[in-house]
Amino acid sequence: MNVLALLLSLALPAAAADSPESLRAAGERSFGGLIPVVDPAVGAPELPPGVAVGDGPVDPTDPPLDPARPVENPLRRPRLEAFPQAVGPLLGVMPLKERLDSHRDLLPLRLGALDWNVSIAADSKFDAQYLTFQRGDVLVLRRLKDLNELRGSGVVVKIDDKTTYRFKVSINIFSPVRGSTLNITPEPGTAGPKHAIKTGAVLDAVKRESFVFKAEGKEYWALFGTDVDPATDRLAETRSLLFINEAGMSSKAWPVAETALPEGAPTAVSLENTKLVMVRGADGRLSIYQPGKGSPSAR
Repeated sequence: MNVLALLLSLALPAAAADSPESLRAAGERSFGGLIPVVDPAVGAPELPPGVAVGDGPVDPTDPPLDPARPVENPLRRPRLEAFPQAVGPLLGVMPLKERLDSHRDLLPLRLGALDWNVSIAADSKFDAQYLTFQRGDVLVLRRLKDLNELRGSGVVVKIDDKTTYRFKVSINIFSPVRGSTLNITPEPGTAGPKHAIKTGAVLDAVKRESFVFKAEGKEYWALFGTDVDPATDRLAETRSLLFINEAGMSSKAWPVAETALPEGAPTAVSLENTKLVMVRGADGRLSIYQPGKGSPSAR
């Protein structure tokens, strides 16, 4: 359930389809043509072909795109290991059963003649991304082949025989993370409303659907979702957690498979510099702790 990889493709126009090395090789001023940047010499943005530019207020917490700063991949792999030492203070208890797929109603929208809950999903390896459309017991999964198209001509998604929409991001270069716009417009032949949603509103919706806790002075959002089998494009039997730290262009996310947390066994989980201990209980609750004092993970 790779929520952030897709979300940051919506909310971070500079989301990491390429490594920092390849972006640097492509040139400082264009970041490989993936995103617009501001050229201080002329005071005007340089845009890659086909990318729309949105306007709107500037969020002071969301700095403009910096042409001198390489783009980092927001998706990181956490380090997990057994934790035999005593745990420290409890940071939170996440009820996994109650939180499973809580983000399915991320964006309630009328598409065509029907109301749908629009959200996102991914496979267990976080390689394949999907848009999900739910209405009652009906769940439609539509695979996204190239996330870069969201920032270009857009992605056309057929929801049913009468409903086809284009999903496209317009970039606000001065407030890219929260001030860009996700445009959802009906294709010819589809009678229905169009929508323009700020990427900040998308991130706020993710937070509302998340289990939120703080560790080492940082706020983390945790989501728990059912994986998708990329061979069938249907729901799999496995589930994954995703831990998100929203920090503007430095936002990051760490996926953790449910099976990577053995039931009843304390597991040290390192989200880069943030050290945690997690215990998945037999009661289906995930307890999140600080490491105990003196343990290697606490250093």
